[in-house]
Amino acid sequence: MVSETTLYFGFLTVAENSRCGLIGGYLVLNHAGRPVEFHCTSPVRANRAQEILYGATLEAFLYGEQIAQTLVNRAKTKPVVVLSDMPQVLAAQEFIEMPLVFIEPSSQDSSDLKNKFKIVSETPLPIDFSKKNDGENQKKSISEILASVSGINTSRWSEQKIGRYRLAAPELSAHSAAETVAALETVSHAIDLAEPFERICLAVEEAQRAA
Repeated sequence: MVSETTLYFGFLTVAENSRCGLIGGYLVLNHAGRPVEFHCTSPVRANRAQEILYGATLEAFLYGEQIAQTLVNRAKTKPVVVLSDMPQVLAAQEFIEMPLVFIEPSSQDSSDLKNKFKIVSETPLPIDFSKKNDGENQKKSISEILASVSGINTSRWSEQKIGRYRLAAPELSAHSAAETVAALETVSHAIDLAEPFERICLAVEEAQRAA
């Protein structure tokens, strides 16, 4: 039986499939890092009308409203916070109640992830993870990274830090940035905050192979 004091944490990312479009993956873990739920979307691709009408805000619409909102609302488990390594996902904040946090994995994490895929994949991946954490982001402040995404109210997020990771945590009426960071700090000793994204990428790849 699950204790009433058990806390859950969501991890959400989006990968690009060159043939099909964008694929979102969402993993919910308990405080010990064990999986509770996993969901992924069917490929999402904007049509020509959406490209014209949404303009520069198209990515925020696709990543946030179309993918992130769908995944979080589909899950039965409600985490105390949802983390994403894609800043475009933050556009979903106005549609979900729990805090959405952007985490910037280090360049080493990005390199390790690419190497893992080289080991497990016998053929080139149809999903492109290379755009997720380019080296240019390492030279920018968190506010600059968020400002590069049209359609996000950057004033709602403040730069925070846990260990070696830089975060953008929101100030919400029900949750302050400090409270969100404090919740994450309670599990940072048990969960590497970037590692679950690797699990999601591998699970999405496996789901695509089986499809």
